[in-house]
Amino acid sequence: MTWAVRRSADFHLHSWDDGTAVFDALTGHLHCVNPLAGQLLEVALTRPQWSTYELAQQFLGETPLPEDQELVENVLSALTSSHIIERVAV
Repeated sequence: MTWAVRRSADFHLHSWDDGTAVFDALTGHLHCVNPLAGQLLEVALTRPQWSTYELAQQFLGETPLPEDQELVENVLSALTSSHIIERVAV
């Protein structure tokens, strides 16, 4: 699976211990996400496109196991409705 952040410059994150606020400067929407989702978004916003494997590897700092990749997939899938990140066909 490949993921894309089309408008990374429009998103501003602020994190606390219990979550992250994501502000979309283009739409004015504010999204609140759990700490794991916030940390993954911080990594995802550094590049316009990632494979699940690449994102999991960058996030973990090591070779991801299949269950690590599945966790990343699940978190990002849940975030697609916010229009911050989207699935793209390769």
